Amino acid sequence: MRSVRTVLCVFILATAPCGGCSGSGNGGNAADDTRGTRWTTLDASDSAASQDRSSDPDGTDDLLAEAGPVSPDAGDWSAGDAPVPDAQATPDGPPDEQVEPIDTTVPDAQGCEPFVATFTAAWGLVYQDMDQSSDSFYDQSMSALKDLVASGVPVHLLAAGGKEASTLTDACGRFAFAVLSGKSYVVDVDLPEGAICTSANCPHRFPDAVRYGKVNFVTIGDSLATHGGSPKFPDLLPGLMEGLVNVESINAAVPGSRAEDWVPGKQLFETKLDPLLDDADVVVITLGGNDIMAYIGPALSQPGSLLAKLETLDDFQEEIKADVSSIIAEIWKRAPGVDIVFCLIFNYAKSSYWKSYFGSYSGLIQSLAVNAMENARKTLSAIDGLVVADMAGALGEADLSPMLADSVHLSSLGHEFYARQIFLSLGGVHTGPEPLGLERLIGFFPAQE
Repeated sequence: MRSVRTVLCVFILATAPCGGCSGSGNGGNAADDTRGTRWTTLDASDSAASQDRSSDPDGTDDLLAEAGPVSPDAGDWSAGDAPVPDAQATPDGPPDEQVEPIDTTVPDAQGCEPFVATFTAAWGLVYQDMDQSSDSFYDQSMSALKDLVASGVPVHLLAAGGKEASTLTDACGRFAFAVLSGKSYVVDVDLPEGAICTSANCPHRFPDAVRYGKVNFVTIGDSLATHGGSPKFPDLLPGLMEGLVNVESINAAVPGSRAEDWVPGKQLFETKLDPLLDDADVVVITLGGNDIMAYIGPALSQPGSLLAKLETLDDFQEEIKADVSSIIAEIWKRAPGVDIVFCLIFNYAKSSYWKSYFGSYSGLIQSLAVNAMENARKTLSAIDGLVVADMAGALGEADLSPMLADSVHLSSLGHEFYARQIFLSLGGVHTGPEPLGLERLIGFFPAQE
C-alpha cells in the first residue's frame, strides 16, 4: 500500500510576470499507526501523578477527561499569547537527549491561562472549534464564548534516536514538553475518532514516517521550487530535520506548468508524479501561479483593466480549485494514507516591487488580494485531511521584499522560509537561535452522531 504525505504549495495569487518560467498556456488515515516507545505518559489533570510517573509508566490508569468549556476569565487564545522562553536556555528537567512532558495543571482559582515555562518548552493548546472558524496554523484562535477546551487528548513529542514522550492535555486543553536547545522534534496529536482538524495542521503519515526513521519528500509543480535563490526549499528540508530523521527529497517540479497540466491523466501526473508515489511520504506541490498569470497577464500594463480582472478573480479561482481538487483526490486514491499540505503563497501585492508598479492603485489592489487570499485559505481548510502551510499568514505584515529574488521567485531567504513553514505545518519544532514551533494551537470539530 502506498503511504504518501503530500505538501501542496499552491501559488494562488501571483500578480507578477513569471520571470524565467516558460509557457503561457481522505487521506488523513495512516496505513499503520504503530507507535514508538511511549516511555512517559502523564495524566495532566492529576498533579500528584506528575510527581511520580514511575507508578504508571504505561498510562493504564489514565482516564480521558471529558472536554468542558473554557474558564470564563480565560479570554480568547491565539498563537503568540504566551511569552516564549529563551530557546538557548538549558532545560532544568530532562537529562541528556531525553524529552519529558511537563505538568501544566494549575489551581482552579487561577483559571485557564496560557502556559509559561521557565525553560525551553514545546507547548500548545488543543480545542474544539465549534464554529469551525479556524483556517490554518496562523489563522485561528480559541474563543472563550464559542469554543470548548479539549482535555484528555493524547499528544506525543518525537525526538532523535526514536525517543518519544507522551502526555494528555490538561483540564484547560494544554500540553507541554521540556526540550533541549539546538534540536528538532515533531508534535503529534491524536484527535478523537471522526474529528475534523479545522486548523489544518494535523498530519498523519509524516509522524509515523519519523517514527520509522525515514521520510521521503517529493516536490512537483512550477518554477517556485526551481528558480530564484539557492539552495531551493526542497533541498533544505533534509538539513532542517538533520539528527531527527533521515530525509530524501526529490525535486520533480516543472517550470512553466499550470494546475491543469498536473491533473490525473495528463502527462505530468502520469509520468512525473505517479512513479514516485510508491516510495513517497511527503509530496510538495507548487501550482497555481502560472494559471493566475495567464488570466491577469494581459491586463498588467493597464491598472484599470487589472482591477476588473481582480474583481472576478474569485470566479477564476473556482476553476483552479477544480483542477487542484482532482489532483488531491487522485493522489489519495492512488496512495491511501496520504497527507496533503497546501502551501498558501505570499500576498505579492505587498512587495515593494508591485507597490511601485501599481502606484496609486496599490492600496486597492492589496485589498482585493487580501480578500482573494482569505477565500483561498477558507477553501483549502475546508478539505478534510488537508494540511495548510500558510506562507501569507506566517509572514503577516513583515516586508515581503527580502523573500523575493525577483518579482515572483523566492530568494535564498524565501526558500528557507518555505522549508521551515512546511516543517512547521507537519508538526515540526526546532530549538536554537531561530526557534520554530515552540507553541501551537490545534483546533478540531468533533464527530457528529
